[in-house]
Amino acid sequence: MDDQDLIDLQKEVFDQDLQKSHITALKQIVINDDYDEAKAMKGFDFECFKSLMKKYIQKMKGQTCWKLLKHFEYDTNLSIKKQFWDDKSISEEVLCTARSFELTKSAI
Repeated sequence: MDDQDLIDLQKEVFDQDLQKSHITALKQIVINDDYDEAKAMKGFDFECFKSLMKKYIQKMKGQTCWKLLKHFEYDTNLSIKKQFWDDKSISEEVLCTARSFELTKSAI
């Protein structure tokens, strides 16, 4: 996610504007041993998102995490809502008995 994506996400999820200074602050939050500054400054990827969520949890910002997860179609069981991903191309029987699935690049 680039800076504009972050601005759009903030508006969609929290109905607030995100200033450039806040974006820089967000990027500084996720910089640690696992996620370096060069990666963070390029934009947010999934690893960065996970680091940010971890920081929110550590700071007791659970509601922020839930709002973001629900925006990305997760339910209260931390599962992606079936209607979001199920295009009926795989039978219910296969879905119930499968141990794993491989996602295409576009799905990821």
